[in-house]
Amino acid sequence: MSEPGPPPKGPWHLVAAVLAYTGVIAVLLYHLGWSRAAATAWYFGVDPSVVGFVPLDYLLRSPNSAVAAVLVMALLLMAALTTHHRLVRRLHALRGRPRHNALRALVAVRRTALCATAAVVVGWLCYAELADAVKPFLSPALFLCAATAAYTSALLPRFDPVWAEHHAAASTGHRLMSFALIGICFAGAVNTAAWYADLVGRQAAEEVAAGLDRWPNVVVVSAHRLAVEDPSVSCARIDDADEKFRHRCTGLRLIMRNGRGEWLLVPAGWQPGRGRVLVQKDGADIRVEMG
Repeated sequence: MSEPGPPPKGPWHLVAAVLAYTGVIAVLLYHLGWSRAAATAWYFGVDPSVVGFVPLDYLLRSPNSAVAAVLVMALLLMAALTTHHRLVRRLHALRGRPRHNALRALVAVRRTALCATAAVVVGWLCYAELADAVKPFLSPALFLCAATAAYTSALLPRFDPVWAEHHAAASTGHRLMSFALIGICFAGAVNTAAWYADLVGRQAAEEVAAGLDRWPNVVVVSAHRLAVEDPSVSCARIDDADEKFRHRCTGLRLIMRNGRGEWLLVPAGWQPGRGRVLVQKDGADIRVEMG
C-alpha cells in the first residue's frame, strides 16, 4: 500500500507567497529610489534627510533606476541557464578521463571563486582605503564570485561520487555555506543595483544643474525678509501698506518639493561646490510662484 502524499496546499499558501514576494520587491524598489534621491541631494550639497520624501516618493523614483538593472539581471539569468543546460548535457555525455578532467576543472573553478569571494569581502571591509576607480567593481565582483562558488558547490555532488559522499557526511556545513554564499550573492546584486541608481541620480542632478536657465523662474514672496545672498538672486521690499507680503525674491530655480511641504530652491547661477540651496517651508506668511 502506497503512502499518502502531502496534503494539497490551500489558497492561503499562494496568498502568503504573493505577499512575501511583493514585500521583497517593494523594499528593493524603496532602496533603489532612496539611493537615486540621495545621490541627487548630495550633488547639490543637501543631506538626504533634509529632502524628506515619503516612502511613496522613493517608490515612484525607482523605476528608471530599476528597469535597466532588471533587464541586465534577466539577460544574465538567461545566459546562466543556457550555460547550465549545455554544461549538464556535456557532463552526462563524458566518460572516463575526459569526465574526470572536467570535474577537476569544476573543482578548480569552485576553489578560485571561493578565494575570490573572500578577497572581495575583505575589500568591502577595507572599503574606505580602496581607490575610487576600484569601488564600483566590488559589488558586481561579489555577485559573480559568490554565484559561481554557490553554483559549482551545488553541481559537483551530482556528477562526482566522492563529492556526493562528502556532501552527505557534512550536510549541515555545506548547507550553511550555501546559505552564506546565496546571501553574499544577493547582497552583491542589491548593491550593484543601488550603485546604478546612485549613478542615475547623479546624472539627473547634473542635467538639472546644466539646464537651470531653462527651468521656470521661481518667485518667493514673504512677510519677512529672506536672507538669500547670491549675485543671481534679487530681493526687494514691496512698499504697499495693504500688502501682506512685503518682501520679494527672484532668480531662483526649483530642484524638488518634498513630502513635508518644503521647497528646495537654488539660485539661477548655481554651480557645484559654490552655490547654496534654500530650503523654504510652506506657510501662511510665504507664497511661492513659478512662471
